[in-house]
Amino acid sequence: MAILSKEFGRHYELNRKMRSGARCAMMEATHRGCGDKYAVKVIKKEGRSLNSEIRSLMRLSHANCVQLHEVYEEHKDLYLVMDLVEGATLADEISYQAAFSEARIAGIMSQILDALNHMHENGIVHGNLVEEHVIVSCDDTVKIVGFGSSYL
Repeated sequence: MAILSKEFGRHYELNRKMRSGARCAMMEATHRGCGDKYAVKVIKKEGRSLNSEIRSLMRLSHANCVQLHEVYEEHKDLYLVMDLVEGATLADEISYQAAFSEARIAGIMSQILDALNHMHENGIVHGNLVEEHVIVSCDDTVKIVGFGSSYL
């Protein structure tokens, strides 16, 4: 996957901010051509190297890991176009639900372990796998996100 230059706005429209931090914002975007929705991580470059995060995401191809689709580089920002993952964080699920069934816990943990196995088989260490980086959909499908601290 090549890093594309200065064409982000021609291909995507930013819709809403989903969350933000000191150096980045996670936005919902719509592809102008097909209308599909994606999550876009907008990162302020500020002289930082983001090669590890991008290279890690490029190696992933697993149902339980967020998928990177495209990377755009503009003067001050990088745009990482990824799956739009709907659901609640595992941290939210734990705090809102009084009890989990053994079967539900086993299903969620099995997916997390499958994703970790895929990462490690590809030489990737997540670096910050916490409950906030595990998204659980309404059908209990798990996606691992938050690869900003990952390394190879």
